[in-house]
Amino acid sequence: MHRMVSALPLSSDPPLASRLETLRKREDAWKRLEWKRRCALDRMPSTQIYEFANGVFGYVSSYEEECIKSIDFFELPSADSASGEVTRAWTHRMGDLAVVNFAMDPVQDLLVLVATALEECVRPSFVFSACRSKS
Repeated sequence: MHRMVSALPLSSDPPLASRLETLRKREDAWKRLEWKRRCALDRMPSTQIYEFANGVFGYVSSYEEECIKSIDFFELPSADSASGEVTRAWTHRMGDLAVVNFAMDPVQDLLVLVATALEECVRPSFVFSACRSKS
């Protein structure tokens, strides 16, 4: 906390003393690894392909023939949320898309899928081009 400067005006709520006390408690908890809350996933990732960003954990839940078939997402609770609070969980299935990796940014509601394409569907000069028409 040495040389930290508050971004909020000194007169804003909560008072500066309360903000400093909260900061000290959190800093101390990190030093001692004292968890305020733990949560468990009901199943383990089937592969080592996963992402964690802005409180959302996404992991490959189904993987066949070197392709991702589905990704499970789990919104992790914050330390300040109620202990009985239900967190959101959802699954995104890939269908026939041959997905090999993914990235995400929950703040932008963005899911990026990296998929393989058939050679006849890709222009040689552009990797991300659309399929050629048959006409």
